[in-house]
Amino acid sequence: MVGPVLYLEMLLGGRRGRQMIFRYLYAGWLVLQLVVGYLIYRSKLWSGRMAFGGVGLDPNATSDFATGFVEMFVVQQLIIILLITPAFTAGAITDEKTRGTLQYMLTAHLTAAEIIIGKLLARMAQVGLLIIAGLPILCFIGVWGGLHPPIMVAVFAVTIAPVFALGSASLLASVWSRQTRDAVLSLYGVFGGGVLLMFISSWLATYLNGRLPTGSAPGAFLSFLVTLNEGLRYFNPLYVLEPAWENGSVRAVWQRLFGSLLAWSSIGLPCLGLAVWRLRGAYIRQLENTGKRTGDGVIVRRAAVGEEPIRWKERQVEGIAPFPWLRWIPTWLGLLLVFFLTIISCSAVLWSSLQAGVSQAAVWTSLRSFDLLALSRMVDEDDAGPKFLIQSIVAMLMASLIVGIRTSGAVSGEREQQTWEALLLTPLETKQLIRGKLWGILGAAIPYLIAYALPAVTLSLAGGFQSVFWTVLWLGVTFLAMYYLGAAGIFASVRSRSSWRSMLGALGFGYLGMFVLYAVTQPVILLIAFIIYLFLLMTDKVYSLGLTRAVGTFGDFFTAFFIATCLGLALIFWLVAWYFVGDAEKRVSDRERTRHWKEEPIYRPRRRSAAPAAPYYK
Repeated sequence: MVGPVLYLEMLLGGRRGRQMIFRYLYAGWLVLQLVVGYLIYRSKLWSGRMAFGGVGLDPNATSDFATGFVEMFVVQQLIIILLITPAFTAGAITDEKTRGTLQYMLTAHLTAAEIIIGKLLARMAQVGLLIIAGLPILCFIGVWGGLHPPIMVAVFAVTIAPVFALGSASLLASVWSRQTRDAVLSLYGVFGGGVLLMFISSWLATYLNGRLPTGSAPGAFLSFLVTLNEGLRYFNPLYVLEPAWENGSVRAVWQRLFGSLLAWSSIGLPCLGLAVWRLRGAYIRQLENTGKRTGDGVIVRRAAVGEEPIRWKERQVEGIAPFPWLRWIPTWLGLLLVFFLTIISCSAVLWSSLQAGVSQAAVWTSLRSFDLLALSRMVDEDDAGPKFLIQSIVAMLMASLIVGIRTSGAVSGEREQQTWEALLLTPLETKQLIRGKLWGILGAAIPYLIAYALPAVTLSLAGGFQSVFWTVLWLGVTFLAMYYLGAAGIFASVRSRSSWRSMLGALGFGYLGMFVLYAVTQPVILLIAFIIYLFLLMTDKVYSLGLTRAVGTFGDFFTAFFIATCLGLALIFWLVAWYFVGDAEKRVSDRERTRHWKEEPIYRPRRRSAAPAAPYYK
């Protein structure tokens, strides 16, 4: 009985013409990489022959080029699988829940295993159609790299197991989640944390092994880390295919491929079993809890409802948490976590920027007495400034991402919960609805921004003027970026039917649109940078304030250009966000609160041609 579900999913997947666009884009991207790599390869050969009288430097240059392209191809395949498999698979069950059709599937002559396996095979097939778009290019370039047909088969076989594991995990997240957006984000978070733990485990094992005295046996913890890292290597496709690059050993490749299949199956099979086991139980529990808010048992003190109830609801009830289960965490605990994580990050920056010859005792003495002036003398300002800049940029990206995800479900989430129509029937103006949601979410995010700003600005004083300058400047950029991503989320949420599509639109309009606008406005930003540069130079010559020496090195024009970039981004954030909010209000007012009869299809009866008259015979 897997056939009906599989057939329906394949039929619906074939009707989604947008998926073909991803295949064309991926194939075009591979062709572009191949052309650029080939041009670089030819330029190296030409320069080598010109330098050595027409004799090539490396007789294996062609095979090295092909092998490098195949390695890059395998890495890209894995990255694409990690990104698109949850996006293609996590909506298999949540979409049925949103449409209210899952209950009919469960009452039909279908078991939970038949539903889950049918959907898994269909979604894996859709991901496979995207993956095989690179098969012709691999077959073409793999011959020059010395890849035999069995190894080419292994290159594609090494991607099947990750698709199965990620697809099974996505279905499990879809079973446990109410919305596709929550399922996808949860899965990205889990696998991102898993990859981070793998890197930490590898680094810790290398560090402890380097500190181990010569001739001494490793302890139990180090032995466990080494064994764990040896097992985790089978998740890396480059490790599986490594014998093919070195000596072309097909047997070694297939042995490691078998280990890779076992490693990925250890994730996929338990997730698939849990998804089958919990499908009915999780859905029945969600139906029973429909209308109940997560965290009702937690005592929360909220402010009184004022004249803006939508803003109060978004700030006091919904909060900034992108997931419902995060609302169980009290606000004060979240603020403390942000505060202490910022202290740890700033301390790591200052510790890595200490001058040579500074003792740890002197550093601890300055920290215990909170003597930032003495600590600033121990820190290299030129080294700490760029690091505080990187920290500020990362904080801006994280804060804007959270706000963008949260606002992307402001309106589409109400539609999915079937409460948006009730809000439209209230006497609240459209401006109160849209701006209330936006500023309510931003109001919930401001305390966390303050919890980051207090330790970041305070500890940046020990890093010198550059550290304070970049930290304070990017705090303003961070707030504008939050406002911009929030407006983009509202804009996409009004135009989208589901929260998942709205989130993709918000991130696309937010980050990709910002990059496009920044690239288009480069001439204006360069002009602003030149004006700032001349102004600071003239100020130094007239008043001798030393601004160019204080802010940074202006000899290479980088700092002036960077300041102009911050000002340009701030102006872009404000103008485009103003347009997004205005367009969202206009769309809700015109299309949802006012019916446009001229846009509805008009029934026109078909005009029948007059039938020819029958001949009249007397």
